[in-house]
Amino acid sequence: MFPRNVVGCHAVCTRRVPVEGAGSDAAPAVSTPGSGRGPDQTTAAAAEGPRAAMRRRLVAALEIHLGHSSAATEVPPSDLDAGGDSAMSGAGASRCVVPQWSLRCDTRGLPLLVSQYVAGPEAEAAGLMADEGGAAARRLMQLRHEAETWRLVQALWEHVDGEEGGDEAAGRETWGTGAGAEEDEDAAADRMPAKASALAAFRRRRAVSQWLRRQALPLSEAELQAGGGGDEGPCAAVLRLLCAQQTAAAAAVAAAAGNVRLATLVAQAGSGSRDAAARDASAQLAVWAANDMLRGIEADRLLVYRLLAGQVDEVRDRLELDWRRYLGLLLWHATPTAASPARAVALLHQAVRADLRAPRPLPLYADRRTATALLGRGAAAAAQLHEQDVGAATDIHLELLDLWASAEERGGANAPVRCEALAALLQAAAHSANPLDAGLGWHVLTALPAIGALPGGGGGRVEEDEAASSVLGAVHLDLIAQLQLVGGACEWAVYVAMQVPPGHTCLVLPCASTPRRLLPSFLF
Repeated sequence: MFPRNVVGCHAVCTRRVPVEGAGSDAAPAVSTPGSGRGPDQTTAAAAEGPRAAMRRRLVAALEIHLGHSSAATEVPPSDLDAGGDSAMSGAGASRCVVPQWSLRCDTRGLPLLVSQYVAGPEAEAAGLMADEGGAAARRLMQLRHEAETWRLVQALWEHVDGEEGGDEAAGRETWGTGAGAEEDEDAAADRMPAKASALAAFRRRRAVSQWLRRQALPLSEAELQAGGGGDEGPCAAVLRLLCAQQTAAAAAVAAAAGNVRLATLVAQAGSGSRDAAARDASAQLAVWAANDMLRGIEADRLLVYRLLAGQVDEVRDRLELDWRRYLGLLLWHATPTAASPARAVALLHQAVRADLRAPRPLPLYADRRTATALLGRGAAAAAQLHEQDVGAATDIHLELLDLWASAEERGGANAPVRCEALAALLQAAAHSANPLDAGLGWHVLTALPAIGALPGGGGGRVEEDEAASSVLGAVHLDLIAQLQLVGGACEWAVYVAMQVPPGHTCLVLPCASTPRRLLPSFLF
């Protein structure tokens, strides 16, 4: 991008290329770091052209990023000789060394960062709810997917008291204590690390479970509404509710249908005795099968029994579940209540490899059934979403789950990360049908090392080898190219360039000195 070892001003040449919506754009929006977008701007945003809207979204996300970032090292301005620099010849231009910036966020500050990243997509999605067009439906789907991506990051890596690698490893104070305050000696003596670790594991499982339930519930509700004409019996409704972990509602449906015994069994699926109930149900199914009695049981009722016994594959095939609800069933019914969600993720991959009927973890824009649930528009909206050939791309949600599960299995966030997994996580195809949409991947890339989800956490960097350098560099360059294409955001392209880790050869900044007046003032 920039010539190496050249002192002074550098010219950046750009060429206009055809961009969708370029002919109908309004003037570039002017924004300042830290500025927000109020509710009254939602209508005005809807009238923007595609390129101007993309520019506004990119800049808004980068403003949030800037608010949580700082220069890695404070470098005072240098008074280098301007000799030989024809562009800056004259009265001693002020120069400085280009600062290196990085995101500063830990697991305790992650909820705040996520809430800010989620606010923008949710506000824009609220303004699109009244639009029935196919383009608006696809955009709404993408906005909700982006918001859920950040919520998943929070569910997987938000600070949990008692978790290994937490406060003690990070050298931070515990909640409820002031600077330098000492813990009460009696409370310290009564602490039981083993129980604290187990409680932390339950809390992490609960966070992942709640995220999966939030993904599953819209689809189950849409299917129940579509099947409300009497085509399906109460047992099918019980199945669909259990697929969204709506245990109380499922038990109520069974009781309302007059099947009190089934309601009692379903209620146990949401209690602490689920593991014992699953063993009993499995043993009873084995007895019925040995006596050739299964054929006399209604098909959907038998599936409820199988689900309660932890046999989820037949339920998956009967209801044609998407991969998120299938993963939810594996977590809620096929693994013990004390098992890590990493075990459910491993079972999902095992099923995808061994069973052709298992749902493929497609990116959301290529998954018709999941898109229908998130949009809440029924078949009319789903008709605008055509499944595409996305090659080997998988959803960014599964890639994040894989990253977290890999760290769990290998004993912490400092475990090495395969370059192929990193590339699959950060590619645009994992979250967008637009191959030039690099924004979300870049923001995730800068957040994960900061919260310790990638090697070199706590503000560090991903381990530096040639392959990783190529992957990380491509993400930075893709976002820089996108900012150049949308226009009016050159200063933010410079900001993105300043996030490139030292030593990566993908992008060479003017490392000697650069005229300070040519760089964005908010970077100093």
